[in-house]
Amino acid sequence: MKLKKFAPVDTHRKKNTVAAISLNVKVGSIRISQKAAELLAIKEDDFIEFAKDEDTNAWFVCKSDTGFKIRTKSPTARDSSGHVIQSTHLVREIFEAANFVETSGRCIIGTEPVDIDGVQWFEIITLSLKKLR
Repeated sequence: MKLKKFAPVDTHRKKNTVAAISLNVKVGSIRISQKAAELLAIKEDDFIEFAKDEDTNAWFVCKSDTGFKIRTKSPTARDSSGHVIQSTHLVREIFEAANFVETSGRCIIGTEPVDIDGVQWFEIITLSLKKLR
């Protein structure tokens, strides 16, 4: 017999170590994971911008001096950073480009920036978009 033991220290959910964003079209929120916040080097009151490559439908995000202002809310089970922006229109645009029909989802952000006109943009991997439970 080979026993695998479980104790409270073993069964706690591990912190998410993936740079990701959670989107909700009903409330128009985009929550930014702790890893994504670190990757983008953002904190409360910073700004981020989103862009879509109209040739490929690829989406990108970057830290900027203008754009959507980062607010900090209470962290959730899925999002330990508490960083959030609000834009129902933006969430709808991302969902539409990805042919995603759910009301909420989560997708990964690429870890290697793409230099576009001297700005470091990180790709939002819309192919990774999955429905939130």
